[in-house]
Amino acid sequence: MASVGNWPRIITTAGVTYAIAVYASYKYNNMTKAQTTLRDVKDQKTFLYNIHQNQAESYDIQTQKREFSNKLGQYRKTLLSYADGQVLEMGVGTGVNLPFYTSRVTGLVGVDWSDNMLLKAF
Repeated sequence: MASVGNWPRIITTAGVTYAIAVYASYKYNNMTKAQTTLRDVKDQKTFLYNIHQNQAESYDIQTQKREFSNKLGQYRKTLLSYADGQVLEMGVGTGVNLPFYTSRVTGLVGVDWSDNMLLKAF
């Protein structure tokens, strides 16, 4: 049996565990809903293209927290410092990688299927 002094810790642990379970359930439901939505779409290519077109303007803001928490800027700086000569970047998106290329890159071609993403990148 737990002593009286342990109850605050037990209650706190239970509360945190509950909050984590609720958040995980929320994220799981969002993920499965998105997968179901995509599965039910007849023309998936057009559907995804339109999503990219519509998100171009706000994409960087939407992903900013995830980028920061995963330290992606540091990874980009390190990995792209190895780029040399002519570079082809597939899926350039809004161009968040572009500032990380060094002067050793003599040419850069960025490709993306979303016109709006490319307009934001270049």
